[in-house]
Amino acid sequence: MTDNLQIQTSRLISSGSGSLVDNDVANFENAVRTIFGITADSDLSAAFSIGTGPDMSMVGDLTLAGAPTADLHAATKAYVDAFSGTAATVRASVSPSTEQTIPVSSSATMTFGTAEIETGGNCWDAGNATRIVFPEDGAYLIGGSISCRNTDQDDTAGFYVSIKQNGSTTIYDKFVLGTVYATNQSIYDEYTTASFALLDIFDATDYIELVIETAIYEIDIQTNSRVYIMKVGG
Repeated sequence: MTDNLQIQTSRLISSGSGSLVDNDVANFENAVRTIFGITADSDLSAAFSIGTGPDMSMVGDLTLAGAPTADLHAATKAYVDAFSGTAATVRASVSPSTEQTIPVSSSATMTFGTAEIETGGNCWDAGNATRIVFPEDGAYLIGGSISCRNTDQDDTAGFYVSIKQNGSTTIYDKFVLGTVYATNQSIYDEYTTASFALLDIFDATDYIELVIETAIYEIDIQTNSRVYIMKVGG
């Protein structure tokens, strides 16, 4: 069969004695069997079924030669998996189980006590309670809110929130200034909260930690603090 074979019923004509017609029909059948990958004397239902109107369903698998290059081209499964934009295949949300005290004019790495959400890999465990780990390569959205109270008095206070990658590189830094009320003044049941969000690219096994630094007073990190990561794309 040549590359430019065309099936045209108009070619099945009586061009001579009976053997020529027979040969034309035989060649047509061979071409159909080759195209649909079926054996001699097989029904076409072995290759496909025709439904209502022009609809047709294949029985076997269709293998494409490559990725699509135009709007109406079919796409392979590999192409769809790579570019379909599936979001949040990896996600986690962690929080502290107890309040964590940061002494005056000092800093400490925030300790998490539980993973409320953990899907797509081991992002947090108690063995490295300060770390949030990225289990696979990709772009990740990182966000959260850190709530603190001033343990000393009702006054204006502030604190820094830094996000460090792999224990050294600072990828985010924020100073929050607000009225951080004393824990022994129940009338002031309020917090100063640092909210943040950033998008960055990480390799598998990279991790982040949050460093909290006080500006003036001793503060307590509250248990309603939350930090999350979410993988963006496939």
